[in-house]
Amino acid sequence: MGQNDGRDLLADPYPGADTRSWGLWGTVDADPTDATRASVRFFGEDGTTPLPDGYLVDVTLHPTNINVQCRVVVPIAGLGEASYEPFNPGDLVYVMVPEGDERAGCAIVGRANNELDAFPTTVAGFDVTQNNFGFQRLRAPRVIETASGYLIRSSVTGAHLGIDQSGGVTIGAGDG
Repeated sequence: MGQNDGRDLLADPYPGADTRSWGLWGTVDADPTDATRASVRFFGEDGTTPLPDGYLVDVTLHPTNINVQCRVVVPIAGLGEASYEPFNPGDLVYVMVPEGDERAGCAIVGRANNELDAFPTTVAGFDVTQNNFGFQRLRAPRVIETASGYLIRSSVTGAHLGIDQSGGVTIGAGDG
């Protein structure tokens, strides 16, 4: 062969492979009526062995109506670490489909509001539609667990609420 001009760097890993990733909208499935398994699963077929890759969510892709099992991309994942938000039937999700093939292992990479999960226009008495503050409105109970300290602090006033590694609680006003 002649001199390598770099074209092989762009070659498909195997003939006919589509190396692009596709994204599709989908909705989370309801639990089957025969109750053979839940649409959100944390355990294998035996019902006790944790799934090796976390949990799986059954989703129907649009517009194809193909049913897939999806892993979920989350903001926190690692050795003993995770984040989770409950899924409800009909939730609108965005699914990445590697190689454009649903059998390649789909992943939910985002969620969006829809008619079932309406976006709130008022939070804590503030008008969200003014686009002048951020928020998180949560319906499910919230647990934050840390193996270290935790601190919430106002950068403007210095007021803070903290828990240190020994379990001590500190509440400080902005005046020190």
